[in-house]
Amino acid sequence: SGTLKAGDRAVVAGCQGAWATKVVVGRGAFLAKVPASIPPEAAATFAEGPMAAYQILKANGLKSGDVVALDGKSTLLGSSVAELGKAWGIQVGSAEAVGTKGAKLALSLVGTSSFSALANSLVEGGTMLVAVPASADAHFLPRA
Repeated sequence: SGTLKAGDRAVVAGCQGAWATKVVVGRGAFLAKVPASIPPEAAATFAEGPMAAYQILKANGLKSGDVVALDGKSTLLGSSVAELGKAWGIQVGSAEAVGTKGAKLALSLVGTSSFSALANSLVEGGTMLVAVPASADAHFLPRA
């Protein structure tokens, strides 16, 4: 069952700090039970993508009707941005899918050749965010 009891392994969402073998949380804290079959190193990442996605979307003032161009949608962070965006009415897609609709935020998570397409998808005054690029190649913004 999903009920937690003292001694269960769990992940606490939104908790800042370090690894702990024991922790006391207040009533109402968001906890997710972790099955014994999942190593603690893997379980520790469960809340990272959604929390980072939340911060990215909120820090950039995105709201229903806004557009985000994204590469790396299959990553933990990318899929979290897409799911939160969907829930909040924010359109999230590749630079090609966004096209001329104009993105308020372009988010590069893999830093490949899509970097220029992402930059070109931005509306004037939009924000380009590069987060943990998986490429060692240099990235250049296209000239206006």
